[in-house]
Amino acid sequence: MGLSKDELKDIQGATQKSLEASLKRLRQDHVDIFQLHNTLDDANASDSISVQQVINDVLPVFIKLREKGVVRYLGFTAKGKTESLHALVETGEFDSSQVFYNLLTPTAGEEVPSNFPGQDYKQLLNNCERHEMGSIGVRILAGGALSGMETRHPLSMQDVAPIGSGVDYKTDVSRALHFENLVKEGHAADLSELAIRYAVSNSNLSTNEVGIATNEELMQAVKSVNCGPLSPSTLKQIKTVQNNF
Repeated sequence: MGLSKDELKDIQGATQKSLEASLKRLRQDHVDIFQLHNTLDDANASDSISVQQVINDVLPVFIKLREKGVVRYLGFTAKGKTESLHALVETGEFDSSQVFYNLLTPTAGEEVPSNFPGQDYKQLLNNCERHEMGSIGVRILAGGALSGMETRHPLSMQDVAPIGSGVDYKTDVSRALHFENLVKEGHAADLSELAIRYAVSNSNLSTNEVGIATNEELMQAVKSVNCGPLSPSTLKQIKTVQNNF
């Protein structure tokens, strides 16, 4: 769930309303995971919330819901100020985090040069692992940019803003094409497979979400996952490309 500015005035009421609506739609008496999707400590984001608001005001409400049994696990989307994301992990109260991790945004799992053109998440996945917290890899195709194509499927969102990577979608696609040589060398069938297998290669990621628009894309994603992690030598080549963005 995401809290609007008005809903922050009554966090308990807004949270209860959101959960009840979800349970009604799902026809269930509980949900397995309840996630907060607000951006943390970003003055430029309309849905921004401070990490202290989450810890002091939102988290107690979430914990009560967990104690009641209407939610089993608590999570949050790791979007916003890097230090704030680490602070939420370190509360020890969240069970999972949706983490942005892909070929263009590797910083949640890898060290990068100081001039890397994107947000430095400072190895957030490692911190999740230290706190025995599950992680969900999101945007592993960078919103579609890692297909290497600017044109988008009619069923997909037509305007996709990058998260943690380039200044715009076109820039992300341009950087994605830097990995084409690895495809030509036979490390993967195409850029999408390379991207999916890159995410699968990080053992600190508990699971991954893959955006799809068609059954064909679903089957391609399954095939990519079944190909398994990339080899250490391939990952080394990828890191060289990333360090030269």
